[in-house]
Amino acid sequence: MYNILICDDEPDIVSALKIYLASDGYGIYEAYNGREAIEMMQKTEIHLVLMDISLPFYNGYYWCDRIRACSKAPVVFLSSHTETMDVVMAVNMGGDDYITKPVDLQVLIAKVQAMLRRSYDYEPPMQQRLFGAALDAGSACLVRDGQRTELTKNELRILQTLMEAAGQV
Repeated sequence: MYNILICDDEPDIVSALKIYLASDGYGIYEAYNGREAIEMMQKTEIHLVLMDISLPFYNGYYWCDRIRACSKAPVVFLSSHTETMDVVMAVNMGGDDYITKPVDLQVLIAKVQAMLRRSYDYEPPMQQRLFGAALDAGSACLVRDGQRTELTKNELRILQTLMEAAGQV
């Protein structure tokens, strides 16, 4: 079961989302400001955060940045802000998705399921190692002695082929 943290300062929204998401089988945790959200994430394993931008004290952008410092859980912003700049700012501050209020609950469930599937069900390609160098196919880079080198698609394919056939003529 995945745990979802809902961080919104409007109790009615938190309550409605809690009922709907819990009926879909998710463990639901509540926070009414960013400080409560951080405390909850330190006490409980949270798999996804639904966060409003307009929160007391500091905004959701600030708290998303704080969450990123302690967790890799996806953050989906729920907000009545509809300006393009709000969406851009949310993504630039570490948000993974942005849904405008009023929330279509079917769209919310679909996006939550997709975000959890991508974040936790997907296994990234294995790193291959040879002569002290590590090839990370997922990020298309070669790491050796702490130095990271970005690779083109062709370079990646060539190195993968060579590393898979290491020791063979």
